Amino acid sequence: METRIATTFIKVAELGSITRAAEQLGYSQGAVTSQIKQLEEDLGVLLFDRVGRGIQLTEAGRRFREYAANLVRASEDADAFALEEKEPEGRLIIEATSSVSIGILSKLLHPFHKRYPKIEVSVRLSEDTDILLDHVRQNRVDFAVFLAPKGHYGGCVLAAEKKEDFKFVTSASDRLAGKKKVPLEDILDGTFVSDFISTENEMQNVYVVETYLRQRGYDIHSAIEFGTIASVVNYIKTNGGHAYLPLFMVEDELKRKELCIIDTEPIDINEYVQVVYSSTRWISPQMKVFAEYMKEVLV
Repeated sequence: METRIATTFIKVAELGSITRAAEQLGYSQGAVTSQIKQLEEDLGVLLFDRVGRGIQLTEAGRRFREYAANLVRASEDADAFALEEKEPEGRLIIEATSSVSIGILSKLLHPFHKRYPKIEVSVRLSEDTDILLDHVRQNRVDFAVFLAPKGHYGGCVLAAEKKEDFKFVTSASDRLAGKKKVPLEDILDGTFVSDFISTENEMQNVYVVETYLRQRGYDIHSAIEFGTIASVVNYIKTNGGHAYLPLFMVEDELKRKELCIIDTEPIDINEYVQVVYSSTRWISPQMKVFAEYMKEVLV
């Protein structure tokens, strides 16, 4: 069997759609249909059943998927062996939340590109960590990079992580700026600004900090909510207010004294920048060096 046909079969199985598989593989829909039909004839079994507008694997298809994956993996390993002594090259697709893209990747990818100039990096955005992880599991992207409490994500491998510091911050002109030992009640007095994602994902920063404070008896209500941390930062710089933010998002503003850290009792919600990839995919040379690089710099 040709590796090309095995790859097509795996992609159709992942996406449950011949149309979407054709788009991602760069084939016509007819070409994908023809390859699947030829494969079924060669094997003498039905690999897919039509369900509504999509298709799903038959029992024979599910059993054959492992054989197809092993074939593709063996071919890729052989290619990688031939490339071991060469400089890594190719495309790398990363999906990240906007805060991590702005506050971390935008600073780390320039030295990475200087080290590996033949690797093309594409960064996509998703504010929902669940969706981002699904894209990794489906092998639609190479890596997911996000900020969340440490956890185990089925079907994913943790390549690198770093615990991030969070602080209550405000504008340099705010009434709490420069004060010592500010009570949390004064920070949460109706001028609290938060990032809010309108999904059921419970891993976003706003849910974590609200849960932490409410468990300790504090009444917390956001006066203003934004869909991204970057919007919270811009709002506070312009209009004032208080927010609980990762320091990597406000480092520049703190240096320019546009924002300042509010001196208050410390709270620790244990959030980590995490870099993950699918446990089922072959690790390309460019993925390998990126994983090693992120483990090196996230310290």
